[in-house]
Amino acid sequence: PSFRDTKKGTRRDSEGSSVPASSVPAMMTAEHLFDKKVAAMQRDSSTYCDEPADAAAYAAFAATFDAASDETKNAVEALLAANSFMKVMSGRIVPAVVAYDVFWSRYFFRLRLLERERDAETEAVSEREKKAVSQATIGSESGDAPRARASPGTPEGASSSKQAGGETSREGR
Repeated sequence: PSFRDTKKGTRRDSEGSSVPASSVPAMMTAEHLFDKKVAAMQRDSSTYCDEPADAAAYAAFAATFDAASDETKNAVEALLAANSFMKVMSGRIVPAVVAYDVFWSRYFFRLRLLERERDAETEAVSEREKKAVSQATIGSESGDAPRARASPGTPEGASSSKQAGGETSREGR
């Protein structure tokens, strides 16, 4: 994990060393941002207690969500084992406020939205990087190596050494 340091423009790396923020890979900061968004979503009781804003998308998700499936049960067990806050939150809300399957369908729906947002941002960054590399490669492969420029007043293609060495006689041609 990377933590913001007290000095502007620096971060702490996983060993606690201060490093320039610009040296932290973009993907690492994107993943850190995603983790922060997930933690905020987990702490927001509206995640579990309120109907999601996009009712149509949630209805489509809920139609395919199976809280009783082995996959879902394993994911819930792993989450509760790793995250004591979620264990407490689910214990307070289920079944007093919402049913078990509603709690988890809303949780996994919101998680899926955050994952899609992260994936779209990652894809956009990747596309920008590919485009930048492609443009740099095209520029270096096109043979547009820096050419000696003619001196001012010398026509393109004329050698500036002839001008520097004196004019060439036209009579000898």
